[in-house]
Amino acid sequence: FVWAFWHYQKYFKGKVDLVIDQIHWVPFFTPLYVKEPKVALIFEIAKNLWDKSLPRPLSTIGHKAEYLYLRLYRQIPFLTASQSTYNELKAAKIQKVTTFPLAPNLNPSSLNWAKEKLPTFISLSRLTPAKQIEETIKAFYLLSQKVNARLWIVGRGESRYKNHLIKLAREFGLESKISFWGYIDEKKKAELLQRAWAIISTSAREGWGLNITEAGVLGTPAVVYNSPGLRDAVRHKKTGLICQKSTPEELERKLNELIHNSNLRMKLGRQAQILNQKLTWDKSAKITLDVLKNIALQRANN
Repeated sequence: FVWAFWHYQKYFKGKVDLVIDQIHWVPFFTPLYVKEPKVALIFEIAKNLWDKSLPRPLSTIGHKAEYLYLRLYRQIPFLTASQSTYNELKAAKIQKVTTFPLAPNLNPSSLNWAKEKLPTFISLSRLTPAKQIEETIKAFYLLSQKVNARLWIVGRGESRYKNHLIKLAREFGLESKISFWGYIDEKKKAELLQRAWAIISTSAREGWGLNITEAGVLGTPAVVYNSPGLRDAVRHKKTGLICQKSTPEELERKLNELIHNSNLRMKLGRQAQILNQKLTWDKSAKITLDVLKNIALQRANN
């Protein structure tokens, strides 16, 4: 915040038509010092992520600070990706909110990996407590009592949390069934997403499940918790399955259903590919640019 204020005062004050204030947990507080028109870009309101990521009293401070800054931004136009965040912003009495779609960055036409013969599921995200990957491991443990399956956990993040996940997998006796891939490049990511039977996400909250969209465009359905962002990226029983109860037990039932119902699994995969291919960055750019142009023109007309 301090550096943003300093750079604005030194380099940009009076020289720009519009300022985009990108908010990730904490804003740049531009309403306090920027006189030009402003737009806030936000993907998620933190809410319960404060509790997942910080100890008390820091999490309590985060909750209160978020409530206060949203009051400060009520007259600022917002851009966001999901209907869930839109609803939360409107509940916070933000006056103008526009949603735009997030598109996949993968090209399915250049990939042709076959699905694994053994039921294989993938978790793709940063390894942080907010992603609740231990919930995925617990559900997979329940599943492993019934069927022979594999789980790929892809991503890097907090070492302490990763060690916690590895220890949990060991305690459940799943060392041979769970693979921790760590960081992989885009090519390998696309390969694993296409080979998996489904992508799993048990995150507490997302701005938008872009990993779900990327899996979908490769013909891989999703099984997710009923969390903000995830419920927006998945169309229940069309492109994947949403757990109505966000519990490992419910997740295991959904995974088991996919394993034993190949027609459902293939139908979800086909529909996920068709619907997610319709999401393009051209659409995102048009919606976003229209909002920015309108705000800039209002200033020019005034």
